[in-house]
Amino acid sequence: MVSKSVLYRANTSDIRKAVLKDDILGEIIALPKIEVGNNQKYRMIFNNNKEKERKNKVQLIKGKEMFKEDGRDKYITGEMINTIVDTYKNGKHKGEFSQFITIEEIERHNWDLNGFEYLKMEAIKKEFGDMIKLKDVLEK
Repeated sequence: MVSKSVLYRANTSDIRKAVLKDDILGEIIALPKIEVGNNQKYRMIFNNNKEKERKNKVQLIKGKEMFKEDGRDKYITGEMINTIVDTYKNGKHKGEFSQFITIEEIERHNWDLNGFEYLKMEAIKKEFGDMIKLKDVLEK
């Protein structure tokens, strides 16, 4: 379990780069804020024996909104856990909930693993189609 800052801070980029180049990071799961302190936590799942279709990719699972509230208590149901586990085990791509990003794409983003921004961009691309960089427009 790690805090969000581990995914993007400059002082951890060499570690992220080494882990990604060795292709041993399989998944990052954003967990709901249900603990004391209400801090966002992420579970990183490492695998040094990835299946062929998962090589050179990292799966992002956005489980941070999967909780129920009962008064002041927050909790995750068994069904919610099963959804996250099923998505992870079966490598499912589910829009903004789960997606694979390539290590090449992560490298283009300076080894930043705050990948849930990637999920937002993919949703925007899906809605509006391919985009071009503003600098490309300005150069024309």
